[in-house]
Amino acid sequence: MNKNFRVKYDHVKKISYAISELASCLGVIVSVAFVPPANSSWVSNKYDYQVYLDLAENKGAFQPGRTNIPLYSKDNHSNVPDYIMSFPMPDFSSVNQYIGYNGPGVGVLLHPQFIGTAAHVGTPGIKFGDTVYKGITNNYDKSVDQQYLRLSKMVVESAPAYMIPSAPNDFEELNNKLRFPLFSRLGSGTQYLDMGAYGYRIAGGYAYLTGGLADNIDVFNQYNGKWTGWQGVIGNPGNNLPNSGNVTAGDSGSPFFGWDKKMHRWEVIGAVSGTYTFFYPQLLDKAISEAREPDIFLNGKTALWETSTINDGVNKWSWQGIDNTNKSLSATKNLYLYGGGDIFLTQSVNQGAGGLYFDNKQQYSFRSAAGHLFWTGSGLNIGEGTTVNWYLPGVINDNLHKIGMGTLVVKNSSPGGIKVGEGLVRLDSDTEAFSKVYITGGKGIVSIDNPDAFSPDNIYFGYRGGVLDLNGHDAEFKLIKAEDGGAIITNSSQLLSSLTIKPENLGTYVYSGHITGNINIDNDMSGMTGNKERVFNGGLNTTGVLTQNSGALSFQGQPVVHAVIDQRFINTLNSYGDKSVYTEQQRFEQPDWETHTFELKGINADSVQVNLARNAVLNADIYARNSALNFGSASVWIDKLLGNALKKNDDYQQDLKHGESVAIEDHDKAIFRGSIHSINSPLTVENAILDGASVSTDMNSPVLMNNSRWSLSADSDISQLLLNNTPVYLSGSNNASHLLNVDQLTSNNNVFVVSSKNHAKSSDSLNIKNVANGTGNQLKIDLGIANPWQGNDDVVLASAPATTAHDYFSLESVSTDIGT
Repeated sequence: MNKNFRVKYDHVKKISYAISELASCLGVIVSVAFVPPANSSWVSNKYDYQVYLDLAENKGAFQPGRTNIPLYSKDNHSNVPDYIMSFPMPDFSSVNQYIGYNGPGVGVLLHPQFIGTAAHVGTPGIKFGDTVYKGITNNYDKSVDQQYLRLSKMVVESAPAYMIPSAPNDFEELNNKLRFPLFSRLGSGTQYLDMGAYGYRIAGGYAYLTGGLADNIDVFNQYNGKWTGWQGVIGNPGNNLPNSGNVTAGDSGSPFFGWDKKMHRWEVIGAVSGTYTFFYPQLLDKAISEAREPDIFLNGKTALWETSTINDGVNKWSWQGIDNTNKSLSATKNLYLYGGGDIFLTQSVNQGAGGLYFDNKQQYSFRSAAGHLFWTGSGLNIGEGTTVNWYLPGVINDNLHKIGMGTLVVKNSSPGGIKVGEGLVRLDSDTEAFSKVYITGGKGIVSIDNPDAFSPDNIYFGYRGGVLDLNGHDAEFKLIKAEDGGAIITNSSQLLSSLTIKPENLGTYVYSGHITGNINIDNDMSGMTGNKERVFNGGLNTTGVLTQNSGALSFQGQPVVHAVIDQRFINTLNSYGDKSVYTEQQRFEQPDWETHTFELKGINADSVQVNLARNAVLNADIYARNSALNFGSASVWIDKLLGNALKKNDDYQQDLKHGESVAIEDHDKAIFRGSIHSINSPLTVENAILDGASVSTDMNSPVLMNNSRWSLSADSDISQLLLNNTPVYLSGSNNASHLLNVDQLTSNNNVFVVSSKNHAKSSDSLNIKNVANGTGNQLKIDLGIANPWQGNDDVVLASAPATTAHDYFSLESVSTDIGT
């Protein structure tokens, strides 16, 4: 094959670029831009290298849509950031993870079936989330080195990136900082670290992604098209942004984005080709048009889908099927339907890379005219407000892809699977609708209309997850197969659903997703082995009750997920003085944790060790029997495969690691709100906060609180209470008055805050019935500044046995409410 080289000169960088360009040939991989090392794509050493890794993968602080992200340079030891990213963080899910034999970040999704990249980048396959999409048609323009690659299926894991709506007319506007104040890019080209006078090579091309920001680019004409340079961002002492500006070998095809204040969104501007080249919507529109059959206007009629036409008795619309070759896939086209109606297949349809697009606010149905005829193709894109009733099976080893805001109602069973990326899918068949159901991309909902239509163990929550709505039905899962925290199981029905989780042959199972709605949760531990621990580290928000009858039940937050690279690259960075990069995406000792909330009507625990660990907020009424409750537990878990649990043949896997982590700051401590009712169930509160909690125990349920804080939400009655360095606020966060009864109190170095507002009925009372031991305690009496005491009778704010030492409490009166 011929390979030609041409030279471009970057007028801003004063650099010559030698660019390889393909002779006309489809789907072949070639080398990328060659750049002299002294002028290569370096990342500035001003910021920790971890910043560039996290930014490119939307990890760490750089979650999509997050605003006001503070950025601190290495030399900044103050609390004032070098830069605050006030604009929403771009969502890079539209950028590929893998393309052909190249690395990540060299293509961007511009349409559900098309990506944009450089023309000289070979594209036999591209990956989004857990799906590899086959590239079938290169629509390219070599004069500006760009292509729009058509894919074999509609992409379900991501929505297409926005393009500048009036390009190329708006390209000059990129120099207008009032409209485009910030830019961002990412790529996996050869990685260099800018150390000022020298640059050091860290990794070759396609090893990993780095990303950066810039507030200044330069748009100019250069060789047969418009180009942009990434100006003034490397080695510029006045630039406070973490930048990965200049491009290197391996960066070709990687996109760059601009924040458009006029449209209030991030828009993809172009892709790397030596420097950068703009994407032209006209070229994309041409490629989309060439993949489109003439529109079908059913307008409420019934039509037959025949061998080569769709026929409503008056009109005929042509379509073309395929065999299994790339050429035939390229020849197949999309069908756009309008007006609603019914279509009956007279034979099975293999539409290849062609899909079905439906307009808005219509009703359609697809059925078999005779026998069990199937349909397969690139997918269904259903318009908002439209419902498609689907009676057609697919084929084995193939997945029906569904996107669009409309609704798909599945009425028949299929040997194939389905991948839901957007909108609603209702499973309403009498037998299992699909062999596997994938919910991915974070925008799709699968609703169970008929419980016979799904098997819980064939549900998979992929990249960023989505919603499974039980819709009033019960479900029993061996495992909830969730790749990350985007998985949500809910019940939108007023009928209560029961969700049973019953793992087999596991010692510990961690669920990182969410459970919401009108659901009871049954943690069945009968099939588990060893310690039998159930861990929730995602979130719960249910009106139901959680029940568990053995083993351990744990609630915790999570360490923030960071991007990681191979140890050999970390060793190189360490040798140049940058020790910021992580070897694991989550670590027990890291300072940044996410706080997660778990809210339930109640928890019934029998013979269970209940743990509430750091960065977890638990709101529930707990009924414990023959159990042990440990709030502020240092025991935590990490799943090393979080975000990669479905990578191997769809087999769900966890790689769990147990350790300890203790919260230092109050905002990281475990928080409990609710009530505790204990029978033969001791409660330990260590380095935690009871923020509006009541406790009632029997004589076999001692309560120990150490280095914590307790504010009451209701009257409490405790048999044995041991307190150390734990202030107790009887009025609590609800500012009501409460009674605390304690049979035996051992208290050392504690403050009890009692309130007497304006009469006896609104006064707190601490009642120590039998034993009061300990020293160094203080009783603070809040008389209330707004409503000073007006009663005529004495009020007992604290009482203790006659044998209690006279100085057991020191007294202090304050004139304002003291709360948490």
